[in-house]
Amino acid sequence: CCPSYSLEPLYPPHEIAVLRSSARPPTSISRLPTGISEAGRAPAMTTVRARASASPSTCSAPAPTSFSSSTSRSSISLTSATSPTMIPLEMLSKNSSWNYFRPLFQRRPVDPSTFTSRVVYSGKSRRVQRGGKSLALCVAGLLATSLGTQASADHFWTLEKPSSVGLSDENVRGAVDHVFNSQDAAVRDCFLVVKDGKLIAEHYSSEFYRDFSHEGNSITKSLGALLVGWAVTNNFLDMDADITKTYNVPSPRPYPVTTRQVLAQSVAGVHEANEAWAYDAGGTMWLHVLPDVFYQATGRRPSSVWNEHFAQILGLSEEFSWPSVDINWATGSEGTCRDYAKIGQLLLDRGTWRPSSIRIISSSFIDEMTRPQSRLAHPVDWASNIRGRSASASANAYLNPCYGLLTWLNTNPGSDRGSDKYPGTCQMWDERCWLPSNTPSDLFILSGVLGQDTIVIPSLNIVLVSLGTTADDYPVQRVLGEALCMLDPAGCSQNIAV
Repeated sequence: CCPSYSLEPLYPPHEIAVLRSSARPPTSISRLPTGISEAGRAPAMTTVRARASASPSTCSAPAPTSFSSSTSRSSISLTSATSPTMIPLEMLSKNSSWNYFRPLFQRRPVDPSTFTSRVVYSGKSRRVQRGGKSLALCVAGLLATSLGTQASADHFWTLEKPSSVGLSDENVRGAVDHVFNSQDAAVRDCFLVVKDGKLIAEHYSSEFYRDFSHEGNSITKSLGALLVGWAVTNNFLDMDADITKTYNVPSPRPYPVTTRQVLAQSVAGVHEANEAWAYDAGGTMWLHVLPDVFYQATGRRPSSVWNEHFAQILGLSEEFSWPSVDINWATGSEGTCRDYAKIGQLLLDRGTWRPSSIRIISSSFIDEMTRPQSRLAHPVDWASNIRGRSASASANAYLNPCYGLLTWLNTNPGSDRGSDKYPGTCQMWDERCWLPSNTPSDLFILSGVLGQDTIVIPSLNIVLVSLGTTADDYPVQRVLGEALCMLDPAGCSQNIAV
């Protein structure tokens, strides 16, 4: 018989409560992980990965089928035709309650033996299916290292040696080690490097994540900008037209706004656009109007255009999905690490998909997307808001010189100040996320919460992708910038300025 089942941490140094079951579920969480403080001194969100395992390992009884929390209403019920003895779980805890609790399994069933979970949180539930065969891939602590040695089922990219693009194998390995071993970027699932259109490094914390569909979170915002770019390129949409007068879409603000201003998120002011900047994280303040503007301008649903002109042409995987594309561009996309790398490559190649030479978006739109857009409406009057700059210096000031069109910019590396060309003070640009001062300033980032990052560096012809679940995700961008300069130190010494 099996004396107990325990939930054990897969990623140190977090502690986790032990779940024990002598015969049948449910079992309860005996205490919360350390790092979640009632006083609120700890981060608001702590990420813990764990597995349920039988003792002894030869136990033939089924694993527990239910885990529930004694400190909140969150619970999870598990059933599996394969009765695995190891169940990877990801739990995101906010404040003092488990508010999210889900198994990390492939979403698509790969054989009749499917893994089914029902996740309950805050009184709501959702049901997802996971492939039974994927269970065998969930090996804790395995670092799947690929460096120019392995082909993939994805026919666009075959892994090449770093030396094929003039980079050192040793430098690239050092960069990979830095990303996966840095405590500031804890819980990384993947790290990919594409240079000169060649995939030269592809690494996963477990082989399971190679085909795993990650939530892109706010990377999705940049995908929405790409849809606008398609509409602009094909002369359906005028970014500088009043969305109410031209497209009959009510303004989300008490004053007229344009699509450009919404994309730049410079509509937070009380009286007019370009008065103040704010970040609409969930798409509830103003980003929600964009899908409707797109539909009114083009006569087509965003989902139709995305599938035909992006997903199909780029060859995004079956794991990629964006179910909310017709109503929400703030979040909701999911894809593999390679999927987001392909999107980065499309941006690097300025709107043309290289393998088929198909122009999807004009290069001029990509240029606008990746440079500051939030110029102050009345710059001299707002000089006091530009730290360290005089009224004359603020004549061309920007509300957020580190933000383009739903895309983050490295305008002045190693600083939250703008540049001489784009003066101002960067918003939501915490010092912990500043990229090294020697990184190119043409670098831009598609970024989502929990450290979902696609980084594009045009001057070095490089795309970096790293996805995972890092709770305190501000330092992840800095760590990736450090990795960039480790794998291409010569490139970082060029001091590219834009």
